[in-house]
Amino acid sequence: MKRSLATAFLGVLVTAASSAGAFTWPNVPDEVARALSTDDVSERRAAAARLRELPAGFAAPLVMKALGDGDLEVRLIAARAAVEQRLQGAGDRVVGWLAESDPRVRLMACEVIRMSPAPAAVAPLTRALGDASADVRLAAATTLGVMSARDGVPSLLGHLDDPSPEVRAGIVLALGRIGDGRAVVPLLGKVQDGSSDVRRITVRVLGDLGDVKASSALLLALRDKVQMVQLEAIDSLGRLRSAEATAALSPLALDRSNPRVRNATVQALGSIGTPAALEALMTCLAGDDVNAERSAVREALVRLGDQAASRLVTAITSGASSDLASGACLVLGDLGNTAHTKVIVDAIQRGQVPARVGLRALARLGDRSALAAVLELLEAPSMSVRRIAVQSASELLDPSQPEGTAVDPIAAQLTEPRVAVEDRVALTELMGRTGSSRAGPVLIALAGAKDRRVRLAAIQALGMIGQAGQEKSLLEDLTDEDAEIRLAAALSLGRVSGDAGGRELLRRFGVASEQDRAAIGIALSGAMSRATDEAIATGAAGMLPTVREPMRDVVIEGLGRMKTPGAGQALAAVLDRALSTDDRRKVAEVASGHPEQVGLARKLASDPDPSVQANAIWSLGTIGDAADVPSLVKLMSHRDVAVAGNAVASIGRIASRDKRADAQQLCPALDDARSYVRANALAALGVAGARCSNGDKERSLLLADASTVVRSAAAGLLRKVSSSDGAADSRALRRCLYDDKSGAVAAECRPRPAARATRGQAAEPVLVFVVPDGRSAAQPRAPFALVLSNALMRLGIADRRGAVFEGAAPRGEVTLAVPATLSK
Repeated sequence: MKRSLATAFLGVLVTAASSAGAFTWPNVPDEVARALSTDDVSERRAAAARLRELPAGFAAPLVMKALGDGDLEVRLIAARAAVEQRLQGAGDRVVGWLAESDPRVRLMACEVIRMSPAPAAVAPLTRALGDASADVRLAAATTLGVMSARDGVPSLLGHLDDPSPEVRAGIVLALGRIGDGRAVVPLLGKVQDGSSDVRRITVRVLGDLGDVKASSALLLALRDKVQMVQLEAIDSLGRLRSAEATAALSPLALDRSNPRVRNATVQALGSIGTPAALEALMTCLAGDDVNAERSAVREALVRLGDQAASRLVTAITSGASSDLASGACLVLGDLGNTAHTKVIVDAIQRGQVPARVGLRALARLGDRSALAAVLELLEAPSMSVRRIAVQSASELLDPSQPEGTAVDPIAAQLTEPRVAVEDRVALTELMGRTGSSRAGPVLIALAGAKDRRVRLAAIQALGMIGQAGQEKSLLEDLTDEDAEIRLAAALSLGRVSGDAGGRELLRRFGVASEQDRAAIGIALSGAMSRATDEAIATGAAGMLPTVREPMRDVVIEGLGRMKTPGAGQALAAVLDRALSTDDRRKVAEVASGHPEQVGLARKLASDPDPSVQANAIWSLGTIGDAADVPSLVKLMSHRDVAVAGNAVASIGRIASRDKRADAQQLCPALDDARSYVRANALAALGVAGARCSNGDKERSLLLADASTVVRSAAAGLLRKVSSSDGAADSRALRRCLYDDKSGAVAAECRPRPAARATRGQAAEPVLVFVVPDGRSAAQPRAPFALVLSNALMRLGIADRRGAVFEGAAPRGEVTLAVPATLSK
C-alpha cells in the first residue's frame, strides 16, 4: 500500500494476542531428555518426535544427542528436527551417515549437511556421486554446490555423463553454483545433451561462468528446438557481452511473432552494449508501443545509461519520427538526468512528441523545472491531455517543498465551469500537493463545497499546505455528522496544528464523548508533535488519571511525539506510575521520540512482558547507539519472536548510523529457526550495508530456505549489497529468477534500475490501525508484523485502539504481513 496519509488502516489475518513465543513448560525438556536415554526404542522415538516442538535453545543439545542414537528411526527424526531448527554443527555429526546402507539415511545426511555445511563431508559426497541411488547422487551433487566445494569439481566433471538426466542437470547446476572456470570446456559438449533440461541448465551455467569461449556453443543453442533452451542461450550471450552475437540476435529482436524470444533478445542486446547492439535497439524503439507502461526495449536502453542517452538526444534533435522520438523521450525520462528536461519539453512544444507521451516522460524524469510547461497543458483542448497533465504535475510536486507558483494555474482551472466533478477533485488534490499556504483561501472555500467528494478532497488537501488559517474550518469539520469527513479533518489538523490548535484540541479531548475522542485523539497526537507550549504537555499528563482506555494511548502517544523536555519528563513520570502492561507497552513504543530519555527504552527492554520489550527494543533502534548492541545481540535468541526479530532489526538500524556498531554480529541470526528472525537479519544487513563473510550464507538462504519471506529478504539483500563474490551473487539471483517456485520471490530476484533518491523527508511518522480480515474495525492488542519500505519488519502487539505508531518510517510503502505467530 502506498502511504499517502499519515494514518493507514491495513488488514491482516490475526489471532488473539498473547506472547509471541510458544510457551514450554520447564519440565518438558527434562522429560524428553530422560525418554531419549531409555532402553525402550518406541519411547525414544516418541521423545525424538517431540524435539521439533521445543524451542531451539532447549532442543539443540537433545537433537545432537539423538543424532547418535542406535536406532535408525530416532536418528532420522532427530535429523529432521535439526534441519527445521537450523541446528549448526549437525552436519559434522552426520558425515558418517553417507556410508550407511539405507538410502534414506544417505539422503537425510545430504539435507542436514546442506543446512549445516561440514568441510569433512566433501570427500564422502564426491564418492556418493557414484551411489546406486539416483536420488542420492542428485542430493550429493546439490550439496557440493551449496557448499561451493571447489575440491569436488573434478569429481563432478567426471560424472557429467550420469545415466540419469535429473542427476546430470543437478551436476551442471552444482558446477554453476561453485563457479569454477575448469568446468567451461567440459560443459560445452553438454549443450547438445539428449535432455532439454540438461541443455537448458548448461547454457545458463555457461553464461554464469563468464568465459567468452562459450559463445560459439551458445550461438549453436540459438537453433535449439526447445524455446526454453533458446531463451537461456540468448540470456547467456547477453551476460557474456558477446559482440559476435549481435548479428545473430538483431533479427530476433525485430521478430514480433514470439514476444518471449524478442524480449529476451532485446535485454541481451542491452547487456552487450556495443555500438552495433545500440543501433539494433534504436531500430526496435522506432516500432515500440509508446502506450505500453513497460517496454523491454526501453528498459534495455535505460540499462545502457549515458551511452544510450547521447544517441537518444541525437535522434530527437535531428528530427526523428514521432514514434522514435516518443520512445526516446520515455527512456530519457526513466534515465532521470535533468539535463534532458529541455529536450523533452521542446519536443512536446514543437509537436514532435504527443503531449500525453511527453507528460509521462516529464513525470518520470521528476525535474520540477518542467512544472511550468506541465501546468500550461492544464488548459489543453483535449480532456485526456488535461488529465495526464494533472497526474504529471502531481508527480512533480512535493508538499514538503512548497511551490507557490503552481497555485494560480490550478486555481484558474478550478473556476472553469466546464470542469467535471472527478476532474475538480483531482485538481483539488493537486492544489494540496503544492504545499503552499497561498492555496489556503481556495481550499477553505472548497471545503464548504456541496459535492461531498470535492469537500473531502479539500479537507485532506488543507492538511498538506502548512499553516494557512485553516484550523477554524477544520475544527468545525471535526464535528461533522459524516465519519469520513471527521477523520479527514482530524488527519489534517494533526498535520498543521501547533500550539493554538493543540490547546483547543486538548480542551475538546477532555470534554468530548468517547466516540468523538477517537477523531480528536488523532488530531491531538499530531498537533502535539509540533507544539512547543509546555502547558500542553502538563495538561495532557494531568488528564491521564481520568482518561479511560483506550484513549490513554492517545495521550501517551502525544507526549511521545511532543519534542519538548517537559513532554519527555511527563512520559518518564507515566512509567513511574504505570502498573498496566498496556501503559508500559505504549511508553516503550513512543520513547523513540525522546532521545534524551533513552534510559526509558533501555529500562523497558528488560521488562518482564515480551510485548513491552519488543517495543522498547525497536525504539532503541531509533535512539540507541553502539553501546546498546551487546545487549541487543543477547536478545537475538530470546524465546519471543517479536523480541528477537526487533533486536535484529535494531542492530542493523544502529549500525547504519553508528559505525562503531559491528553489523557482522547479525550473522548468527541467519541460522535462527524462526523465519521472521532470519528475514529481519537479512533486511538489517541491507540497512547496514553489510554482508556475512563471502556471502555464502545469504546465497544459501536465497536458494534453499523453506520460507518465501526469507528468500525474498535474501534477494533484496543480494540486489542491494554486493558480497566479496559479486559473481556468485549474480548467479544466485539468476537461479532464483528462473527456478524459484514463488512468483513473488522470483520478482524480487529480477534486476531493476537503481532507485532514485527520494524528494522531501527521508522518514515520517505513520499511524497504522490493524483491521483483521473479515472485520471493519481495528482490533485492540492484535499481533502485527509491520513491513517498512526498507524491508525491515517491526513485530509486536498493537495498542488498546488496535493502532501501531511508527515515529520514523522510511518513505515508501508500508504493509502488514502475517503476524509472526502464524508465519512458517
